[in-house]
Amino acid sequence: MLLRAAPGLLVALALTAACGSGSGAPAGAATDCGQIAYRGAELSTATPAAQSGAQCFVTALHACHAARLELDSHGVDTGTEMLLTVRRAARHRCVTAVATTSFVLTRTTHRHEVCEDASVAADGIDLSGCKPPL
Repeated sequence: MLLRAAPGLLVALALTAACGSGSGAPAGAATDCGQIAYRGAELSTATPAAQSGAQCFVTALHACHAARLELDSHGVDTGTEMLLTVRRAARHRCVTAVATTSFVLTRTTHRHEVCEDASVAADGIDLSGCKPPL
């Protein structure tokens, strides 16, 4: 499964397991879909936790249920941490956001974007129209 969140950003998510982390959560509570770690384009999808986390977020996106998923990529002197969230806003509008922290050596940058559209495609999650909130 592919996640396209911004121009030039492509993260592969393999989805084969069901969402289990949200069961038993109180109504209105956000589901924590966990964390997926990868190096470069190599995603750690072999673990059941990574597969379950990705499926959990897709399930929440379909239902517009509040959820979060962390994607972390770390190299020797670089890294990117992304927090994907989905929630129901006013007038039952579904809002998807991406908070990104990137670092190269000692320089750290933070970015928060709200996406106009999020959809589940056959090959992944498409996030489009992502821009900083007003």
